[in-house]
Amino acid sequence: MTGAQPGRLLVIGFSTVMARGLQLFRPDDSVIFLEEAGLARDRDAVTFLADYPCCSRLVEWDYLHPDAADEFFAAGALGERPAAIVPGMEHATAFAARLAERYGLPTATLGAAELMRDKARLRRVTAAAGVPNPVSRSVEGPAEVVALLRELGAPVIVKPSNRAGSAGVTRVDSPEQATAAFGFALTGGESEPQREWGDGGEVLVEEYLAGPEFSVEMLVEDGRPVLGNITAKTLFDGPRPIERGHVLPHSGPEAEEMLALTGRVVAATGFAAGIVHCEWIVTDRGSVLVECAGRIPGDGITALLGIGWGVDWVEQYVALMSGRLDRQLLPDQPVRSSAVALAAAEPGTVLAIDGLDRAGAIEGVLVVLPLVSVGDEVRPLRSSADRVALAISMGADPAEATARAEQAIALVRVRTGADQPVSSSVTT
Repeated sequence: MTGAQPGRLLVIGFSTVMARGLQLFRPDDSVIFLEEAGLARDRDAVTFLADYPCCSRLVEWDYLHPDAADEFFAAGALGERPAAIVPGMEHATAFAARLAERYGLPTATLGAAELMRDKARLRRVTAAAGVPNPVSRSVEGPAEVVALLRELGAPVIVKPSNRAGSAGVTRVDSPEQATAAFGFALTGGESEPQREWGDGGEVLVEEYLAGPEFSVEMLVEDGRPVLGNITAKTLFDGPRPIERGHVLPHSGPEAEEMLALTGRVVAATGFAAGIVHCEWIVTDRGSVLVECAGRIPGDGITALLGIGWGVDWVEQYVALMSGRLDRQLLPDQPVRSSAVALAAAEPGTVLAIDGLDRAGAIEGVLVVLPLVSVGDEVRPLRSSADRVALAISMGADPAEATARAEQAIALVRVRTGADQPVSSSVTT
């Protein structure tokens, strides 16, 4: 890693996905990552980034408090003016937005970033703008979970207001499950608090929504949608809504409604520039908002976007945040279908990972990637972080792309102390 030069991209929050994506189009020595010292050390960020020539250096800064961006700017801590600032992780969105404001760069705006980081606030603001939301209440204990469960006469969802990746989320079908679900929402199943999620978050109990699930990925410039995509998703079986697979494009009868409603979310929050990843469930009363994040999507969706649309969405996002997006380069519609399938394994220490070569040899399969290594500890499936492998494919239509990804992931065997194959159980 070399010294500084003007005009670099600043990424807030170390992200392996972002580093890999940026390496595809950024020149050498053109990206700076910023991360908290403890998080950088825990994730061995310096060692990882050393293998990516586009990455210039890693700056350490305590950015997980309200005034961090203003302090960073006032101290001149970067030592140069960046060309653009983007968040690499959800917990970095507020800092990235505020720091971009201070530099006078395109930004989501701090207000929009804070709304999207807090699911309770997002519900209130978007509902006021006419966006359909589920019945949702902040609760202080299991008794209030039981109260809404009985009032609705149907399952409810219990979740934290300030986490991502399905952490802390549980479906509750009976009063007996309320205490465990409330405790899980408080901790996300972690024995120690995770600093990146901050404190002061609420526990929400919400109406359970039955129906197919989708996400809308949308590039936004000057508060207006520039490009929109719809991705369909599948979930693992069980009480926790953890994503098992994604496929795009989706063009069903509800597509235009979801795109229009995502535009309404953008307007309601005052989101000015960047990318949003809004999740929807299509019910018998139409599309209902699950949540919306002001960052690139996870789960390999950014790769699916590039495959499906024929342009690199991360590259276009960076161009937008640099104030140099060329709309003439953006396609009108996708050119092919793409899909990702993810896997879980039985808890235990990883002994071996088999089947990667066979899975990668399937026609149309582009990537087969383990998310764990030999010696890692696989936990019970509690959040997106507990999945163990993914496969990405392309096809002439969504069905073909999905079939190829599912065929590939079924061949991957992550053997733990329990010596079990990866799970292929899904719900749609």
